[in-house]
This record gives sequence, C-alpha cells and structure tokens, in this order.
Amino acid sequence: MRLFGTDPELFAVLDGKIVPPIATEKVGVTRIGTLKEDDPDYHPVYYSDGDIRIIGDGAAFEFNVPPVETPEEMFHWYSLAKKILSKLLPNNLEIVAKAAMPFDLKSLAWAFYDPENNKRLAWSCRFGCDPQENAYFGGFTKEIDATHIRHRYAGGHFHISDTEMDLQKIRIPLIRTLDQTLGIACLFNSPYPEAELIRQEFYGVPGNFRRQNYGNVLGIEYRTPSVSWLENLETVELVFELSNRVLNLFQNFPDKARELHDKYNEKSCKAILTYNKALGKELMTTFGEY
Repeated sequence: MRLFGTDPELFAVLDGKIVPPIATEKVGVTRIGTLKEDDPDYHPVYYSDGDIRIIGDGAAFEFNVPPVETPEEMFHWYSLAKKILSKLLPNNLEIVAKAAMPFDLKSLAWAFYDPENNKRLAWSCRFGCDPQENAYFGGFTKEIDATHIRHRYAGGHFHISDTEMDLQKIRIPLIRTLDQTLGIACLFNSPYPEAELIRQEFYGVPGNFRRQNYGNVLGIEYRTPSVSWLENLETVELVFELSNRVLNLFQNFPDKARELHDKYNEKSCKAILTYNKALGKELMTTFGEY
C-alpha cells in the first residue's frame, strides 16, 4: 500500500505581520494541551478530534491530518483543517498560506510587554529545532537564533510511505528525483514567487528531507515545497501524479530512474535555487518522461 501525507504550516496575520500561536492566546484562542509536557510552548495543541490536530509550531500553526491515497482526500482534510482554524481565531486575524511572511517582535507589544525578552516567544525565534537532512550536503541542519530574521517560512511537507519498497534505502536518488518533479511543480505553480524566493534564504532549497517511521513502515518526508501547493486541488493532483510516476519508476525501472536523475537534476537544482522561470517552464515539459 502506498500512502501520502502532509503537515502544512500556515500563519495567523495581523496588519501584515505574523502573530505566533502563543500570542493568539492573548485574544481568546485556547490551548487544549501540549506535545511536550516539560516544554509546553514547544508544540501547544489547539484542536484535536482524532483525525485533525492543530498545533503551534514556532511562529506558525501546523495541521496534522490523516494519511491518504488520493489528492481529493488530502485537499479535503487540508481545507477542513483550515476552516476549523478560522473558527478558532478571532475575526481580525487573517489565515495566510504563503511561503514567507514578515515577522517583527516589536509588533507583538500588544500581547507581550517586552517581546524581545519574553521566554514564551522563544520557539518563534529558533530555526532548526527539529533537524532535517539534505540529499546533497549530507548531515543535519543546525539550530540557529532567528530573533532578528525578519521573515518566517511556511512549509508544505509531503510524506510518502510504500509497503512494497524501503524508501529510506533509496532516499538520496529518490529525493533528488522529487526535486526535478515535485520541487519544480510546486515552486513554479506557486502564486507567490517573491515569497518563495524569500523562503529559500533558509528553507525551500533542493534536497531537504527527513526519514520517518510510520508505524511499521519506513518512509520519507520531502521538505522542499512551501505550503502554497495545498491551496489548489489541481496542484495537489499534479503532486500525486508525479509522486506515483517517480515511485513506479524506482520500483519497476530503476535504470530509467537513474537516467532521468542524471539528465535533469543539475538543471532542476539551478532552477529552484535561482527561481529561474524559463528553466522551470522548460523542466515542466519533461514531466511526461517519468
């Protein structure tokens, strides 16, 4: 069985700037728990019904939704979670599903008397708290102090598991091939090109992934795309179609998978890193080869 999942990040925004989840608690949003009792502001929980869970993840809200087999199911769960979050938030806060948004601690003076020295905001000012790997550079990302970084970034990470294949054994060529298909498709179908480019200051670069254990099945989490692909059913359908093509190639025609990797990977990395629209458009015409 092959299953797909996602854990998208979205922002609550006031006057064009991010309001972190713990700041929304100052205006009536109620937490119902936490994922880490000894550090409750790390991942506070705001909603959970057995299918959908809405948590705080630094400066963003994150959705946890069930694994699915079809794009329609994924779009359904994403849209439903977004509606639930809109009901949790006060009317003056806007939900924004965008790769990058401005973040300024001083703008939170209404919620915290001295935002720059408030320990509860610590998780909004740290990058790399949960390390990820990169298929090109090796090793894990390091945590950095993001206090004075003026943007925060929203990922639309894509989870893949397959009971017929050990995806972790082929993780490096698989992630690189996802760059030249999913990575290109998500980036160059985004309605927010400027935000996508800003996100690449720290996230959104080719090859970002995590190894995951989904119960008894080992899988991977592809972390290069931003959240924007989940906003449109057609893009979700394209992501599923390309994912299945790539997985089928590795399962049934591994030599062809390697051939396509060698043929397009360098161009794909260049297109993503430079947001080269012409090259991205050219690469999207190659999707039929997978």
